Amino acid sequence: MKDYLQLLWTMIFGTALLSCTQNEERALTKPSIINIDLAQEGNEISEDLWGIFYEEINRSGDGGLYPEMIYNRAFEEKNIPHTLTYQDGVIKAPSKVDYESGRVKNWQTEFDVENKTDGWKLESNSEADASMKVVTASPLDPATPHSLLMDIQSNDGVKLVNGGFKGIAFTKGEKYDFLFYARPFAFTGPITASIVDTLGNVVATRAFDMSGNNEWDAYSFSFTSDVTNNALQLELTFGAAGQVCLDYISLLPQSTFMDRKGGLRKDIAQMLADLNPAFIRWPGGCVVEGCTMENRIKWWETIGPHITRKGEWDLWGYHNTYGFGYHEFLQLCEDVGASAMYVANAGVSCAARNGDYYEMDQMPEIVEQVLGSIEYAIGDVSTKWGAERAKNGHPEPFPLKYLEIGNENSGEIYAERYDMIYDAVREKYPDLEILNAHFFFTPEIPEYYTEEKIQMLDPHWYRDAEFFFANTQLFDTIPRGKFDIYAGEYACIQQGNMYGALSEAAFMTGMERNADIVKMASYAPLLENVNYRNWPTNLIHFKNDSVYGRSSYYVQKMFAENRPDVNLDTQLDWVFPEEKIIGGIGLESPSDLTIKDLIVDTEDDVDNASILSDENNWKVVKGTWTVNEEGLKAEAIPTLPQGQRAFDFEGDVTNSIHNEQIQAENLVMSFKVKRDSLFHGLKIKFGLKDDDHYFQINLFDPSWRWFPWLNANVENNPDLKLTASLQKAIKNSGGRFGRFGPATIDVGRFDKEFDFGMDKWYDIKVTVQGKLISLEVDGVSLGQIEYQRPQRQFAIAGYDKENGEVVVKVVNGEGTPFATQINLNNAANLEKTGEIIEMSAEEKDAENSFAEPMKVSPKTMAYDGFSSSFDMEFKPYSLTILKIKASK
Repeated sequence: MKDYLQLLWTMIFGTALLSCTQNEERALTKPSIINIDLAQEGNEISEDLWGIFYEEINRSGDGGLYPEMIYNRAFEEKNIPHTLTYQDGVIKAPSKVDYESGRVKNWQTEFDVENKTDGWKLESNSEADASMKVVTASPLDPATPHSLLMDIQSNDGVKLVNGGFKGIAFTKGEKYDFLFYARPFAFTGPITASIVDTLGNVVATRAFDMSGNNEWDAYSFSFTSDVTNNALQLELTFGAAGQVCLDYISLLPQSTFMDRKGGLRKDIAQMLADLNPAFIRWPGGCVVEGCTMENRIKWWETIGPHITRKGEWDLWGYHNTYGFGYHEFLQLCEDVGASAMYVANAGVSCAARNGDYYEMDQMPEIVEQVLGSIEYAIGDVSTKWGAERAKNGHPEPFPLKYLEIGNENSGEIYAERYDMIYDAVREKYPDLEILNAHFFFTPEIPEYYTEEKIQMLDPHWYRDAEFFFANTQLFDTIPRGKFDIYAGEYACIQQGNMYGALSEAAFMTGMERNADIVKMASYAPLLENVNYRNWPTNLIHFKNDSVYGRSSYYVQKMFAENRPDVNLDTQLDWVFPEEKIIGGIGLESPSDLTIKDLIVDTEDDVDNASILSDENNWKVVKGTWTVNEEGLKAEAIPTLPQGQRAFDFEGDVTNSIHNEQIQAENLVMSFKVKRDSLFHGLKIKFGLKDDDHYFQINLFDPSWRWFPWLNANVENNPDLKLTASLQKAIKNSGGRFGRFGPATIDVGRFDKEFDFGMDKWYDIKVTVQGKLISLEVDGVSLGQIEYQRPQRQFAIAGYDKENGEVVVKVVNGEGTPFATQINLNNAANLEKTGEIIEMSAEEKDAENSFAEPMKVSPKTMAYDGFSSSFDMEFKPYSLTILKIKASK
């Protein structure tokens, strides 16, 4: 059987190939020139350009920025969201029309309704008998109606245990406050509260006698820890039989940011302050909209005493107590000297979830809520909400400067509601700056908006590194005078490392250069509890006892701390590193198709037939490839059931096969291909170095969306008209995107379309000659594309008027040094000695960690070689800032 398959395999493949080294050959012929003209001032740079954006995601708040140490402290963790219903392991949204698509989505998600005591466990000796149950009778506060009923039949060693957010962390010498509420009936106590380590050693303890009066009473004590330990737990030990209800079991540090009682966790808040944010955006993000309208954040439920805050199920999959609420957000802005941006619901819920919305006759309620939020922040104490702010300890107004109406919204329904809110806010608060939440990047204002009511749009970018490197000029050609831009959310999400951080830095040079239209920007998401990740790439990582900033954090910090007042004319005469297209070959398709007569011709006389025909030289990377009488066959990837996302698909998402034994530079690759039924593309690979780095020609229908073969209701497509593009593939960072293969850079598209029907053999021919790639189908040329290496080296300069300094930012996203000659034209009183701030890494994948929190971080050094013209070589994978004293 094996000999037969080997014979079939040999029949599929043909001849000839050129052998070369796999190493990428690069050479710089001369240095790049950076010309900076101090006499040519460009755009003024907004003081509010660099800010931060907080969203409740990745459990950023409870157990994090809000330093509550007890998980599920009030037994509300498993509350079913308002208006949703539970059935068979999922919660389901009401059947309402989605405001963007006009269809009913019937959105649903998994939900563990049974584990109401999540985070708590009952321990006892073998002879003890006790149970616990979450109940709603006689609540401590109507806003949080659940409590825990302990029914103790025997008092021999019954303990209620909570391990916090993956461990309770104490620091030696620090003080802590413990509080709980109890309603004992037929129980006289005592209850002993203890903090213990994994060996049972007691760190702190206090016994509390119970009154047994069936009334809620508070019990508390404060203590100083004599240990540093991040694996502690709380134990409540019951000293008698009987029944007692417990609620609001809380443990907080006394030492907080700005020493505010019940305030923010000091180390995390300090990381935010150290970013020097000009503004802070809150509370989101998708949570602003909610999975349904009733699930949206209601700001008035996030203020006042924490025990009365209702909390809500967060659409990222957990309960949020809003310990970091509207008041705390405004206070943080004041404490770090930032302007506040409040994001208000616009009458629509998240289009990525249910997408339901309020009718226009319901919108006055939303308008009043938005006006109330502004009044709370800046209203006089004689007003309803201004008085409430004063009652909460802050009679002076907070620094609210911006209002964004909605989050990631678009379309006519949103536009109508936006106008209604805009008019009401503009009439009452004419000085407040209002932003529109249209998040698709557009050079023109969509026609469904009222143009005079659009001052600033908020486009978002979650893309791979190559997108950001390739789009530093994205804002250059936007028509001026129509609207400004707030880049409210952007991040490299496929390369969470130094390389991704440098791509963001490159993109930020484009924002800073276009500061006449890009007025504000903020990275997203901001915080991640590493034990509760929802999103693949986040700026700051923390756990219960420590925190660090990723490489992207220091990019943000370097830009914010070194923002000039104006841009200076900067011209980069860039000399790009040479790159040869050299490597193996491959094929990829999620479709039902067959390949035969594969031949690789080169200029060498190497015997390629044996290389191609030896099945041991081929590696199936993904999916299924089989050999039959016709040739090499790929099996179609199945479609998904309706409502299931591509990310939920289990198994390989494509069929991919590689031959790395072939190492070809100039080549002609030809083969025959026949599609059988469903067809969703074919990728022809060459210059293949490994499974994640290669070039490919992609044959596709331009109307297709991402992973069309994974969508439901896909019909057979017997008659197709395809186009083809040239792409370069590079490795992504894994995570939720890794299984879809490497990231790709679009190099160019071939000129002509072509027919691609069923049950017919088509002749495909790819020619690679140096950097020229051409494609033929059935003898007809579809065009030729010249590959040019993407630019990953950038420079921008500005002038800091207060300090009399030229500020030069240089990004080197290459793995080789960036040799430059820098000319400072029309500079007077130029001082030789200045400052260099440099962040570099030896490898593009370098990143910080808890073990090495400063591995990738900036270093500041003096430099005494500045002049009107000087040479400087910038390290591989680096962001460098030069600060040069000079006048104009």
